[in-house]
Amino acid sequence: MGRRTASVDIAAAPHAVYSIYTDGARWSEWQPGAKHVVTSGPLGQVGSRLAASYGGPFKIKAEVLEVDPDRSHAMRIVELAGLVTCVTTARFEPRAGGTRLEMTFDYKAKLGLFDKMSGDEMVPRSRRTARASRRSRSAKRASRRSDLQGARGASPHRGARHRSAALGSARPGP
Repeated sequence: MGRRTASVDIAAAPHAVYSIYTDGARWSEWQPGAKHVVTSGPLGQVGSRLAASYGGPFKIKAEVLEVDPDRSHAMRIVELAGLVTCVTTARFEPRAGGTRLEMTFDYKAKLGLFDKMSGDEMVPRSRRTARASRRSRSAKRASRRSDLQGARGASPHRGARHRSAALGSARPGP
């Protein structure tokens, strides 16, 4: 079992950041490499599921475990055909001028002899840091685009079908 934590300050209100984070239609905007994303319902609802492919054989499946709108969100993510399970907890903390998004990754690997490794030996530090930095930059860009669209009067959410499902509509998400 291992644990990683990453955080980023975003110049947007917690509600805006949380809305983007839980909008399955916008997942690929802040998840580098996500190519095809399918949700079973709004990601702001416990029990909703997500499946995403990242090209080649790399795919993830996730289930929402806990939700505290605009404050925190937790998902169990299964990767590498079930060899790695990760509980990802996102916290949205108000800060002067925006939000601090802090993400904690608690993971467990089923890799035979490597089960007891903490993860430090499995992924070189420079690659872990680079991945966390790319996700942070992508989240910032998605937040800025949303703020700019809202300022121009356009809808900040391209995933309107997904948003309507979150508001109780009978239509499914994308």
